[in-house]
Amino acid sequence: MKRSIKILLIFAIIIILLLLSIFIREIVLCYEGNLDKSNPMTREEVISLLERGANYSNYYYRYDSSIDTLETEYYIKDGVSVCYVEGKLQSWTNFNENEKERITIWDTKADDGKLIATVVKDFTTTEDNQMSYDYSIVTDYQNYDFEYLGQKEENGRDIIVIKMQTKDSNSYVNFYIDNETGVIMARKDVSKALFITTYSNYSNRNVQFDVVTDENIARPDLSSYNVLES
Repeated sequence: MKRSIKILLIFAIIIILLLLSIFIREIVLCYEGNLDKSNPMTREEVISLLERGANYSNYYYRYDSSIDTLETEYYIKDGVSVCYVEGKLQSWTNFNENEKERITIWDTKADDGKLIATVVKDFTTTEDNQMSYDYSIVTDYQNYDFEYLGQKEENGRDIIVIKMQTKDSNSYVNFYIDNETGVIMARKDVSKALFITTYSNYSNRNVQFDVVTDENIARPDLSSYNVLES
């Protein structure tokens, strides 16, 4: 009898510890901290804020992601976006109307031994984006429900946090948006099975405002590349 009670007690302790570990894990992965909800924003107000961010003309960002180990950097200024991966130029894009041009540098060589660069002047982007950083799920009323979670101060900036829940699903995306500029500062993608998180990826952009120079966004010299145009 005593042996049975002891076994049951050990089993109960194991279950409690397991539930406690799941609870702690959920807090670490999903808890957003103590957010101020005193000044809520509607979905339409957030969309207007994001549109303001789409027009912000000078900032730099570098990804920190749970799953992406490559160092990716972007320089944004006056409608031009320049991307470096592991310190190497990957793309240069001019989004300005009548000046549209996208240059992509490939890590492959042509028969002449030169690296290949492609130049495209006829390209389209999604309507709801900040220099190709997509936020179209915020404007997708059909497939996503909107929830304003609140605001917080981070690194001296006022950040609002919104949640976009996939309809009929346990998947959602949180956006962290600078309340002054409208630029997206970070994003978190989460999927759940019942109440347990099965996937979580937090992508911090490490945005720095008003630090990009004309030199940072200068069109690359393609004289040393094998250039393919379309």
